[in-house]
Amino acid sequence: MEANFLLEKPLLATKTEVVGLTPLHTDVTFWYLLRGDSAVTPKYDPREFNEVKWYGFDEIPFEKSDPHMRRFVNKYKNADICF
Repeated sequence: MEANFLLEKPLLATKTEVVGLTPLHTDVTFWYLLRGDSAVTPKYDPREFNEVKWYGFDEIPFEKSDPHMRRFVNKYKNADICF
């Protein structure tokens, strides 16, 4: 899907030590706010993800998500950003 950025800069930057298909390494992630259409499933690499799914704020499965997801959502909710 084409990115439709709501803010020019990332809302959050994180680093995470991970083990996956490659040996232990550090992922650096920039978290942006994008406008999306929940009726459209974004294309993704099935070697990287089991599935991609849209969630409402009260439905996010934090225990199955990126370890920084709750921090990102809380930062968004507390940022006083209106769209």
